[in-house]
Formats: sequence, C-alpha cells, structure tokens
Amino acid sequence: MKNLIKILFAITLFGLAACSDDPNSVGSGLIPDEDKLTFETLDSYKDGFNQSFESFKYDSLIFGSSSTALLGSYKNIQSEVLIGFLINPPDSILNPFKADSINLIKCWVQIEPTYWIGDSNNFNFSIQRINTSWNPSTYTIDTLNEINANLGPNLFDASTYSYVDTLIKFDLDKELVKGWIRRTYDTSVEKDYGIMMKPISSTGIFGFQALTAYPIYSYPALYMVFEKPGEFTDTLVATPSVDLHVPSGNLDPDGSQSVLLQTLLSKRAKLKFDLSMLPENIIVNKATLSLYIDDMNTEFGSIEADTIALNFLEEYDNVIISDKIGRYPIPKKDNSYTGDIRFYVQMWVDGEPNNGVQLNLTDELRAVSKVGIYNTNAVVDSLKPRLTIYYTKK
Repeated sequence: MKNLIKILFAITLFGLAACSDDPNSVGSGLIPDEDKLTFETLDSYKDGFNQSFESFKYDSLIFGSSSTALLGSYKNIQSEVLIGFLINPPDSILNPFKADSINLIKCWVQIEPTYWIGDSNNFNFSIQRINTSWNPSTYTIDTLNEINANLGPNLFDASTYSYVDTLIKFDLDKELVKGWIRRTYDTSVEKDYGIMMKPISSTGIFGFQALTAYPIYSYPALYMVFEKPGEFTDTLVATPSVDLHVPSGNLDPDGSQSVLLQTLLSKRAKLKFDLSMLPENIIVNKATLSLYIDDMNTEFGSIEADTIALNFLEEYDNVIISDKIGRYPIPKKDNSYTGDIRFYVQMWVDGEPNNGVQLNLTDELRAVSKVGIYNTNAVVDSLKPRLTIYYTKK
C-alpha cells in the first residue's frame, strides 16, 4: 500500500510540473497570430481623449409621483404642499352631525417627518383653504398661479405647533373640517379642494411620506374628536386622498471646476467622451465611469443622494433620451459616483451614434440635494470625469 501511495504521489507531481510548462509547446503555437485574442485598456485619464460635460435645466418633473412631500424654505429653495383629506364618517357620527346633536371638540394633524434639511427649530408655515380645483398629475405653473390667486385666509395657529418625539402636530381649524364633513352629504355646500401649506420661516425643509409610498400608517393623519353630550366621545381618523409638493427657487450656478446636479429645481447634466480611438470589432468587457465629487459645492439633507442615473442619448444638444436601452445607476462610493457602463460603450462600438449620456440625481423629486461633479476644467487631472474601458480584440 505504501508503495502504491508513493507511485500516485509521483504521478501527481509530474502532472503539476507539466501544467507549469510553456503552453506554446502543446497548443497556442498552433493558433495563427491573427486569430489570437488580446486584452487591452483605454483610460481617459492616461490616454487623454476629449470630453464634453455641461449642466442644463430640465422642466418636465412630475412632483405628484414623488414618494415624499416636502414643505419649507431653505436657502434658494421653497416648497409648498397641497393636500386633501378623505373624510368618511360612520353613521354613528354622521347622523348626529346632520342633526346638529354632536360636537366636533378638537381636530389636529399629525405628521411623521422622514427627511430634514436645515434647522427644525422655529419652523413656521401657513395653512390656507384651496378654492380652485387641481390635479397632481396635470399640475402646471398656471394651475399654481390660479390657486395662489384664490387662496382663503390663514387658518393656522402657530402656537399649536409642536415637534416632539419625531412627530409634528398642529391644530386644524374646526370650521374648515366641519365644511369637509358637510360636503360628504350636501352637494349645495361650496366645493372645497383641500389646503395649501406655505412656508413662512426659511430655516429648513422637512419631508413626509406621500401617497405614492407605503406603509399606510405613515401617512399624515387628521384626528377629529367628537362628543355627543351625555352619551360618548369618539375619534375619527382621516388620511390624505390627494397630495402634491410644489418647489420653486433659483438654480445654484456651476463651480469654476465643477458641474452641479440639483434636485427639485431639476438641474441635470450631459456628458460625452470622444471614443474615436477605440478599435472596431472589439468586445467591451468592462467600462468604469468615475465622477468625482466637489465637496465645496455639495450638500445633502438627512438622506444622502446615493445614486446618479445615466440615460443613453439619441441627441446631445437637445438632450433626447433613447428608448433602446434603460438607465444605468451609478452609486456613490466614498468621494465619487462610480459604475460600469459597458453596454453603453458596446453600443457605440457597434455603430450607435455616440451622443453621450444624461446625468441626474435619482432623488430629484423627493429631497433637497446638490452635488458638484468635477468637470473637464478641474486643475487636478485625476479629478476629471474618468472612463476606463477594458476590451478584447483579435
């Protein structure tokens, strides 16, 4: 048995030694040079191909689809909130309300903030009845102008506002809420379209869960306490039926060495590399795009903008997005946003016109963020947008 083990061990050593020999002697020498594959790299930082990088204003955001509603004013941005509550009292409350035998003794709104930027101290806003119809899916600036021209008086008593234990609470005018209840059964009552919440202070902006997100228990809630004298006290809770936040303000300018991406005001960018030095008929194994962050022109709220979205462009000048391929997420990693865009590069290699990509922050509907990305004028070359392409060719 010992001799057999020695023989097997010797055979194994011989096999390993054979594997370490130059493979040319057993195969690669038989392959013509023109059919051999080579693995190469092209690096915009080292090879210096030209690039174009510039920002632009995008005007087609639909804020009614946001998962977060934002209220407040901070630096150059203000955001107002339109909201309507779904009132559906049970018969035990509605019937005595019709008979004027039950009293609405208190009503308040409770909101759980999910986002903050700025200071939550001394936060102040107004609440006004909306007298003009509106639809979050068809809202335009003309809609807002009409709403603001027909708003009712301020119904908010700032002394009732509190922000304790991660909850914002404030009383709502009882006559306003009584009108909402009457409209559930009396069509002769003047129509109502909810309330407008407008910031008065400029210390910060807070966000809360909008109707497009879940869970339901995290929605703002309207609490209504009813008392039927001598019989019972009951509390009715209503959640929103419609909501929309409407931002406004002035875009921050780009830095001398950076392009600025900005949420809410929808400042985006477009980027194009000249890839004419890439050989034809190659296979792109990987294409790493790195965008380096200019900290001096970057600011986040309580949640970072952790991803930039890239879209393949059919036209660079007019920023027309192609529908041939979906968008690519480029996640934040330390001091950069970095990701693999090999499918984009492969399409350009295979004959699609190279019109570059559009860039935008993925939280542009639901947060107040701005990110400076070093541009082609960066003094330090290694901070310029960098594309490293790893490819295979014959």
